[in-house]
Amino acid sequence: MKHKRPGYSMWNRSLALLMAVFASVQLAVPAYAVSETEPVEQESIVTELQQEVSGEPADTVVPPEAVQETEEATLPELENEQTVEADQPQQDSVEEAIATAAITAEPANIPGYTRVTAANLEIGKYYLIVTQDSKGKLYALYPDASGKNLVSGDGINSAGTLVADLTLTKDGVTAKHDSDQTPLDMKQLHFTVEQSGNKRAFKGANNLYLSIMDRNMLADAPAYLSVAVRNGVYTLKNDGSNRILDFNKAGDPEQYGKFKTNFWGPRDSRFPIYLYTKDGANAPVLVTGELRNAIENAKRMLELVDEASRAALQAEINAANKLLENGNIEQKQVDDQLAKLVAVMRSVKPNPDSIAPGAPKPGTTQGQPFAHGTGESQNFRIPAMITLKHQKNQDLNGRVVAAIDARWNHTADASGLDTIVSYSDDNGANWNYNYANFFNDSVNRFMHGSTAFIDPELVEGKDGTIYLLVDLFPGGVALNNAPRSPKAGSGYRVVDGKQRLVLYTNVEKQTIENWEYYVGDFQKDGFAPIYARDNKDGKAAYYVDDHYYLYDSDKVELYCQQLGSNKFVKQNVFFYNADLNVLDASYLWVVTSTDGGAHWGAPMILNPQVRPLEGASKFYGVGPGAGICTQDGTIMLTAYTHDGGGKEHCSFIYSKDLEPFRNGFERR
Repeated sequence: MKHKRPGYSMWNRSLALLMAVFASVQLAVPAYAVSETEPVEQESIVTELQQEVSGEPADTVVPPEAVQETEEATLPELENEQTVEADQPQQDSVEEAIATAAITAEPANIPGYTRVTAANLEIGKYYLIVTQDSKGKLYALYPDASGKNLVSGDGINSAGTLVADLTLTKDGVTAKHDSDQTPLDMKQLHFTVEQSGNKRAFKGANNLYLSIMDRNMLADAPAYLSVAVRNGVYTLKNDGSNRILDFNKAGDPEQYGKFKTNFWGPRDSRFPIYLYTKDGANAPVLVTGELRNAIENAKRMLELVDEASRAALQAEINAANKLLENGNIEQKQVDDQLAKLVAVMRSVKPNPDSIAPGAPKPGTTQGQPFAHGTGESQNFRIPAMITLKHQKNQDLNGRVVAAIDARWNHTADASGLDTIVSYSDDNGANWNYNYANFFNDSVNRFMHGSTAFIDPELVEGKDGTIYLLVDLFPGGVALNNAPRSPKAGSGYRVVDGKQRLVLYTNVEKQTIENWEYYVGDFQKDGFAPIYARDNKDGKAAYYVDDHYYLYDSDKVELYCQQLGSNKFVKQNVFFYNADLNVLDASYLWVVTSTDGGAHWGAPMILNPQVRPLEGASKFYGVGPGAGICTQDGTIMLTAYTHDGGGKEHCSFIYSKDLEPFRNGFERR
């Protein structure tokens, strides 16, 4: 498989798509309308969509035609569904949101505190999170326990529950709870900071964390927020829920004046947020957030595992809670307990009824290949279609094969997409569908941590093999509509003279070079060993099968929690919740069919053949539609690259040697 870029620069993606379509064989069927969007049930969701559609508070009337879908996530740390528009560009940085903040005046000096203006917040400091209204009055975020049940977008319907009124005097500063004017100790307003990668978690003095999730402003477990600053004004954003910490002042004509005074979590900001540190006071540097997160995850697993696993899990939960209750502990104790708890969580055996189902069953439609509800999906985008003419079974020649993104309850370009295929043998009157690519890492709806198979392209070879090429984004990664952007790398590194798929144990801390494991050669039994980077003893630490599902060193299946449910799924290295993860990159993923599209084989990843190990391109995309098979049997497929800075280049990839292509990875 080779890659070649045309010699002229103006061949853009649209032209590539048109060329691919016209290069397909002549279709013997009329044009059928593909269902991109269908009506969605809209009762009782207007208040839920207060910020998701109009940016207005809950009581604002939203026209029904403006309403998209919304669902309720069930994982607190991943309550991250949002309503999105198709092809909506992803915000390049949370700093863009800061530009909308109404900076009213230079914030006041607070005696005993120093205002912070740096993006890199120090660990071991006590922080105040402060805002200031147009009259110069200061308010601080107060982590009152009621915030655990306060819906982020509905905070301004509750009077002052998370607000401390600050009063500056010649002797210092005093605070009162805005809701009832009860005096507060300033220590009750202090937050400490914990770090994970380039994100920060803010823990209150009462051990509650600022979460800004859809269902709660505060949580027992940490939520790691993006932190950006411009002109001294901060944006604290939960990338999962796409919500930003903000403030509303009752009666302020520049805000939602008819609503109450409170901190809340809309989609964009209006009040400036400032940070201050306590002078002369150092906070204890003890990071417990990951352990608290693990405890919450383990609790949810208790009813889903067998009896022996439940007992072992409960014992480690109890040990972890006892440790955290101890006021005199060291970081090593926390880290050791986390390792023990995670080890037990990885070893549990789920109950059979707690395992999530796989792909929807194949079925039939009449009149069009992808009617509303086909394969349980409500929406479809980006079709590809070819007519077969090289089948060894002559009865299959003339069959029309179509592929498209199943986009479930949304139309976004990420966060839960799969590839559905349908074929017709009677000129389009009846269709038979199946899923060529499907991952059950999340429930079948928009979910920010989900994987995405996107933009199919079809071509038939001279021997009748059908090739289906798509882009695969790992969980939570995409150019838009996802919390993380792809990195400018192929996901492979050279090990012992051969390009190897590399793996990581921490999604949030990935770089091109800090990988920890790599996938070896596939064996005759269909498994490939996974070796540690140093690999001193030559023993496999894990295995993957030919669809990249993950197994332990004894080839026993590993499970993780499905996003959006309490079910378990087999781990896959492309899943957000897996123990090992691929690099946040885009992957060219090919599957083949030798029976006219009725069944699909194991995939092959083309990245090591056509993508440089690293470079300027963050995305290597498929030019969806139909590819070309030339007279000599060469397979040609359109593609394009995107550098993240607005520059795109069209290209094509081709293969004259189809043997490795057809069989996937060489296992000889």
